[in-house]
Parts: sequence; C-alpha cells; structure tokens
Amino acid sequence: MSVLNVRHVWQLDPESGVPLDQRRSVCAPAAVNIVLDYMLGRTGNDSFKVVDIIALMEKAGGRVNGVGWKHSAGVGALNAHGLIAWRRNWLAPSQDPRHFIEVEGYDDRQVRAFLAQLAAEEQVEGSIEEKALHSIKRSIDDNCPVIASVKAGFSENEGYHQIVIAGYGETDRGEWLDIVDPLLPADKQTRVGIEYFLSYYKLQSIFVKSPD
Repeated sequence: MSVLNVRHVWQLDPESGVPLDQRRSVCAPAAVNIVLDYMLGRTGNDSFKVVDIIALMEKAGGRVNGVGWKHSAGVGALNAHGLIAWRRNWLAPSQDPRHFIEVEGYDDRQVRAFLAQLAAEEQVEGSIEEKALHSIKRSIDDNCPVIASVKAGFSENEGYHQIVIAGYGETDRGEWLDIVDPLLPADKQTRVGIEYFLSYYKLQSIFVKSPD
C-alpha cells in the first residue's frame, strides 16, 4: 500500500473566489492546485489559489468552451512553477514525443521523463490499461500524485472530469486507488476499485516530478 497525504481542494468552495456559474467546470485547475500544493509543500495560507491557476491556464488557451480543459495547459501550469510535467494519452496513434516537442514546446527534461516512462511500460506484458496502471503506481511510489481524466458519472460529474490519484493498495476484495476528487467535499473522498476506475478512465493523465 502507498498513499500520499494530499491536501484536498474543493472546486465548489464558495470561498474560492470562482464565480458560482463556473465552479462545476474548473476541475482541471483544481486538480493542478492539488498537485502543486503537494509537490511544493504549500499548506494553509501558503496554498495555491484556484482562481490564480485558472487565470494561468486560460492565458495559455487551456479552456475550450463546451468541451473542457486541455491537458497541455495543466502541464504548462505545473512547469511554470518549476516542476517537470508531461501528459500521456495511451490511445493516441503514436507515442512518439515529436508532437510534444514541435507543438507543445516540451524541453529536454520533459522528453526524458516521457521516454523513461515509456521504456518502463515496454517491460510490462499486458493491456494498455495495465501499462497505464503501472505508470500511475510507479509515480505514486516516487511520491508524485497523478491527474487522471474520467468520463461522466465517475462521481457527481455530468461530463468529462479530472481527478487526482494519490495512492493505491490491495485488500482481500481486490486492488483499489485512493482518489482526491475536487468535485466532492472533503468528507466524501473515497477509494475506488481498479475495475470501477478503469470503466471510467479515459486513458489520459498528467504526470509530474521534481527537478532532478
């Protein structure tokens, strides 16, 4: 079992400064907020603010009206604060990093992290889902939470949604993941079974690590 002590950020928080009509649509900035606070050790009054992350991601063209948030904007917000972030889409036609270099401006550190993760997955026999879970678990073992995209209905989300995976483990009932869901209040955070998670997982995630 490995569970990170990740601080919850509630995207519906009436004290957040986010306009009421936008709160249900800011899961991506809230997820980035959660990861930034954990990775940079920001707590209490020192914590990041969702409204500031929204502004940073919108400046990068991260919000697509009627669709959601681009993962590239989340990556950019994490990188802007000194971390090494990259995104994965296991359903993409190719895992060649040239797109990230040429279109999204990945630097050498991001490319190395991407390629190292890909090489580790190549040693895993099994499905795409098993390879994705391998990388998620390894990230948590390295003390780094993972942002994941899920389909409508995962919790109380009516459309695509971003959550944070903060841990994993196993009981006699099977494997589970520890989920930090920005749409739910702190007292409703829970663990979900692997099979449940995979039934909603879009096989898209954002990974992050501290500079070497």
